[in-house]
Amino acid sequence: MTSTIRHATPSDLAAIQAISDKAYAVHVAAMGRKPGPMLADYPAHLAADVVLVALDGAEVVRGYAVILDQPDGFWLDNIAVDPAAQGQGIGGRLLAAVESWLRQRTGRYSLYTHVMMTANIAWYGRAGFTETGRRRVNGFDRVYFEKHFSHPEDK
Repeated sequence: MTSTIRHATPSDLAAIQAISDKAYAVHVAAMGRKPGPMLADYPAHLAADVVLVALDGAEVVRGYAVILDQPDGFWLDNIAVDPAAQGQGIGGRLLAAVESWLRQRTGRYSLYTHVMMTANIAWYGRAGFTETGRRRVNGFDRVYFEKHFSHPEDK
């Protein structure tokens, strides 16, 4: 399946929230609470942050990524794919689009995921991230990652 990646618009809000709810629902029982992405303020992200969406050929949103510009650098706040569309390379294409956007601005970025999201931890490792630590923050046991790459200012 080919997908188109573009910047999200307010009309994508319902689809983004639905993907978040479906993609992260599988973790609620094990964690004993909703994961952070299920509680995120997506209208605020759309207004203030970089949100990318992946669309299938029918222009249906199948995944999204949220990039934050924080005082300590750029963060991939969230990346999720609709469970019905997982395994089709959408997450990888979203990550490539995130990195294309970031390479124009920085040589590194960070992210974290919950320690119980072992499939995500493995995926980030395969995608070239390095684990930088583990901490409990706001009641969540987090695994932190960082990825470095060159960008125009490094040359």
